[in-house]
Amino acid sequence: KKLISFKKSYGGIFVYKGGLSYNQIKQLKNKVEKFIIIDQELGPSVDNLELNNASLSGTGEIYLGKNLKLEKLVLNGVYEITVSKNLPIVISGNAETPSSWINATIGTLNQVNESYRLLVEVIDGSEVIFNDE
Repeated sequence: KKLISFKKSYGGIFVYKGGLSYNQIKQLKNKVEKFIIIDQELGPSVDNLELNNASLSGTGEIYLGKNLKLEKLVLNGVYEITVSKNLPIVISGNAETPSSWINATIGTLNQVNESYRLLVEVIDGSEVIFNDE
């Protein structure tokens, strides 16, 4: 983690075993193009996070909060995702969703009266369950 604070230029890829705090992730995204957090049991609450794209591989429970600023999330593995009622998302790929969500040509929408802010792509072979908050 301390290596990032000494990095002088932007670029590269950072791979880390375990989790990072919100402030460490913010610092990291300003220094590298891509970063990968590898964790056996991933269980973050991602609410006040700003990223363009994120990819998660593994298992765990995730909360997607209303203040999340993320364009695309790619999931590969087994996850149970709770989605804020104030975060419009679209799901691409096979996933279990609440019966109130709507299937559309672009994917499964949790809110039909708002434009989605987050695209969640579920990789084939993954087992992902979405729940409303």
